Amino acid sequence: MIALRKYIDEKRQRGEKILSIYLTAGHPDPATTLPLLEAIVEAGADLIELGIPFSDPLADGPTIQESSQKALAAGMTLAQALAIVRIFKQQHNIPVLLMGYVNPFMQFGWETLIEQSKSAGVAGFIIPDLPLEESQDVYQKLDSAGLGLVFLVSPNTPAERVALINESTNSFIYAVSVTGVTGERDQLPPETTQFLTWLRQE
Repeated sequence: MIALRKYIDEKRQRGEKILSIYLTAGHPDPATTLPLLEAIVEAGADLIELGIPFSDPLADGPTIQESSQKALAAGMTLAQALAIVRIFKQQHNIPVLLMGYVNPFMQFGWETLIEQSKSAGVAGFIIPDLPLEESQDVYQKLDSAGLGLVFLVSPNTPAERVALINESTNSFIYAVSVTGVTGERDQLPPETTQFLTWLRQE
């Protein structure tokens, strides 16, 4: 069992809730990322999703799109994000997951990425545009290195596919609460509660 899964299982066994906070690496500038990570820990987060900025974040709304553009304009890179995680993890045990699109990871090189991520203390990856069917090689490499690969499900994911993803994960399932891009909403549709209730029972 990888460390991320063990961490989550232990939280659940104690009946504890898990608060996960997202932060775009390099926003508003690279130098601010580490202090923001420190602030997230002080605020009581249990997991950190460190977003890797990308020039074309199609699944994200205007807030994360803007933060990604500003981070890239400020010179933020994947290598810098890994260096920040390395420093952060020297003082904190809280799991850090790299969340981003597959293109920057592929350009970095999977083997180099996995090696440097493990060395830096990264717990795993959330890659929204990496389908289950195309993830097996990456999944096996990550799993062998003790790193998680988190798959996503949404309200329009068929039940059979949810079951397949549940069987395939080595960490946890990321529930996308609503269809469409990420971002602020005035209210959530009633289907969201129904979906999450059903998902917990599966």
